[in-house]
Amino acid sequence: MVLPGEKFFQGHFDGDPVLPAVAQFSLVADALRQWDPTAQIIGIEAARFRALVLPREELKVSFQGQSGDDRLRFDIHRDEQVISQGKIHVSRSV
Repeated sequence: MVLPGEKFFQGHFDGDPVLPAVAQFSLVADALRQWDPTAQIIGIEAARFRALVLPREELKVSFQGQSGDDRLRFDIHRDEQVISQGKIHVSRSV
């Protein structure tokens, strides 16, 4: 759940809070560490932000690709709606 008190909402935008795109990448990075603890994002190949994310919304991040791939596709969903999607480059620690 995206909590209303998150620092990302401060000043973005006063009285009408919206989760910034950079915070969505933070969600992707957190989910990636859970999906593959050895992986970290080293680049963003493409990203598309399709809808606004408001406080208290439940989001789910999913990945397509094999856990050993160096390029992965991600989707951020709210229920069945795709909020954001893109492709990332990852490296893995051994």
